[in-house]
Amino acid sequence: MSGLWRKTLIYLGLVEEPEDHDDLHDHYEPVPAQQVSVPQPEPVPTRPSNVRPLRGAPEPGAAHVRPVPAGGDLRISVVTVREFDDVEQVGARFRNDQPVVIDLRLADTTVARRVLDFVSGMTYAMRGRLTGAGNRTFLLTPDGVELTPEERRRIEDLALRGEA
Repeated sequence: MSGLWRKTLIYLGLVEEPEDHDDLHDHYEPVPAQQVSVPQPEPVPTRPSNVRPLRGAPEPGAAHVRPVPAGGDLRISVVTVREFDDVEQVGARFRNDQPVVIDLRLADTTVARRVLDFVSGMTYAMRGRLTGAGNRTFLLTPDGVELTPEERRRIEDLALRGEA
């Protein structure tokens, strides 16, 4: 019986499958291990990387948080956004590692949404944080800047009173 026909009959369950495979030795001869050669992969040449980090990566275990000194020289900016072009001021100050409070209360809902989308992308790209500070008021904190709880509470109070 031919191999294909026998396999078909076994597959359909019409013929019993042989239990032993002693006939394999009849078809195949074992190859001595000395004659088997496995091609070895060629080593991949390494080139020096031309990618350099934009910022110095912090060493593992090193603190990368810079507290805001109370009454120090790091000031928090308040930007009142009325139109989308005002977001440029936010970006310029945030890029200089300055915490920024964004007041969107005077902006149209569509403009406020666009500004918030832009600012959230900017803070994500620069590894900052965006937190709500009040009614349509948000606080952007750059990477490595940590506000004291008193400073954060003061910002939220100003935002609630509409002075931020």
